[in-house]
Amino acid sequence: MKKGIVLGLVIVAGLLVGCRRNNETPNSSTEETTVQSSSTQESSTASSQSSNQKSSESSESKPSSSSSASSSSSSSANSSEKSSEPAASTEPSSEPAGNTPNAAAELAAMHSELRLPTVTAPNQKALNIASALEVNHLSVLYYAMDQPLVMNHRQLNNETPFASYQITSYGSAAEAQAAVNYVVDQGGQAVDLGYNITGHMQGAAGSTYLNWQEGKWSLTVRGINSENQDPIPVAKEMVTYLEEGFLPVPKSVGQVTVDLGISGYQKAQVVWQEDETVYRVTHQDPVSALKTAVSVK
Repeated sequence: MKKGIVLGLVIVAGLLVGCRRNNETPNSSTEETTVQSSSTQESSTASSQSSNQKSSESSESKPSSSSSASSSSSSSANSSEKSSEPAASTEPSSEPAGNTPNAAAELAAMHSELRLPTVTAPNQKALNIASALEVNHLSVLYYAMDQPLVMNHRQLNNETPFASYQITSYGSAAEAQAAVNYVVDQGGQAVDLGYNITGHMQGAAGSTYLNWQEGKWSLTVRGINSENQDPIPVAKEMVTYLEEGFLPVPKSVGQVTVDLGISGYQKAQVVWQEDETVYRVTHQDPVSALKTAVSVK
């Protein structure tokens, strides 16, 4: 009987323990679910905060649409201000209408590196100039007119020059010297030209030639017999001027030739050589030709 009671108590105790364990299992599952849910909520909250933070940072790093519009408007305004400024003019400014043309100044400005003479128009006329520059050769023509014109004015095509100036470069000094046409003739009648200078005069082919030397220069005056042209007075006038005016010193030789039979600007020629370069002055007046050559510096 006692054994039966004990066995019954054991069975009852076992049933109670089993029931208790069954009641504890749902609670444990609930706790795990609660933990997982809490963890998921924290993760979601952290993700949301991170997203909000990135969004905030992105908003701070990018200008607002109003700022962009303001910047764009400012840039457009600056661009508009720059485009409204006048561009620098590349056209040369025109001279005032009241300016008087000065052909000599134009020539000097155009060929500042060259040696040019000082030329004065006769009879108080205006000096006008035409010039041409070619390979190894410069040619200048001088005109005496009533009105001054700019250099190389087309009106000069209808005018006659009173003087000229040329610079020519040759391949060698020997070629340049040959181009001078240096002439020395001490035959014929001796003529006293003054200042201890003696010339020699003789006739040939209807002309009379008077020749003399001064330094490296040889000077010749030709007269036409049929025109009763006497070379002596002109030669003496030239000698007198050369006592005060000094011709350029040639490298080798220089030649002055006056042809009384010519009335144009080539009547008197002054030619001299400097190394490979030959300078040539012509003028309608012999002494003026000398003065022009003397002015070449």
